[in-house]
Amino acid sequence: MPPRQAHTTSEGDSYCVDWFGSGADLYFLSHMHTDHLVGIFKQNGSVTGEWETQTGAKIVCSEQTKDLLVARGLPGSRVIAKPMGEACFVPIGSSGPTFVLINANHCPGSVMFHIAWDTLFNLHTGDFRYSAEIHGCPDVVTTIADVQNVYLDTTFNHESWDNCVVHGGGFPSREESIQLLIQLIERENPRGKREVYIGADSYGQERILQALQQHFGAPILVDADDKADLPLETQKVWQHWVDGHVGEMEGVALRPTSSHAARSLSGFVFRACVASNCNST
Repeated sequence: MPPRQAHTTSEGDSYCVDWFGSGADLYFLSHMHTDHLVGIFKQNGSVTGEWETQTGAKIVCSEQTKDLLVARGLPGSRVIAKPMGEACFVPIGSSGPTFVLINANHCPGSVMFHIAWDTLFNLHTGDFRYSAEIHGCPDVVTTIADVQNVYLDTTFNHESWDNCVVHGGGFPSREESIQLLIQLIERENPRGKREVYIGADSYGQERILQALQQHFGAPILVDADDKADLPLETQKVWQHWVDGHVGEMEGVALRPTSSHAARSLSGFVFRACVASNCNST
């Protein structure tokens, strides 16, 4: 859960990151997971009264996150989309923050924020997965050189990961996690005679499906009933697959069907489903 606090300048202007109920002058959204959207949407998924109007404080986010916010009903006039890696400025009163969006390597569109405003020089990580290739590059190192305060996501900063039996110690990388999953599937289902059910009820798990499809050359099936229950963000990414769009998810052969007849050359078939419907063998 992100920290719920406003950051205030010496002139009384304020901003918040991943919290939208404080009356701040400007808001920043790191990514589209539910625990970072508190104050924008009601429990039923509709936009709250404060945010359904066309006027008021705005939200700064990545271009992909804006696309998802608008798809869920937030007025586009309330959202400012910025590219990653560029110094940006938003005027607030007589001043305003200068900030840079940094790839958070979490889910599609996720970012960290380096924000400089008056005497504030803050880095807000949101949920992120460190990558030496992404976060150790000279551009990022230079960007965060003047940081005075780091607001750090510590979800998995726990000693239990130091002795992870499955991984052999330490928190596994995304690539290592996928390889462990592939090894598990090959061990438990060596000839591909059974369908493999994969829980995909959270935005950002699509990379797992992509990796499995590319390794096994197998189709990804989605039951029609399940698709309606999946998060809008996940449905939107999957629709890009169906439409044949290229990019981050290129190579996925998604088939939204309830048919059990489809088979791949390797024998494997993966059925993506919401967690509550993943109890089939």
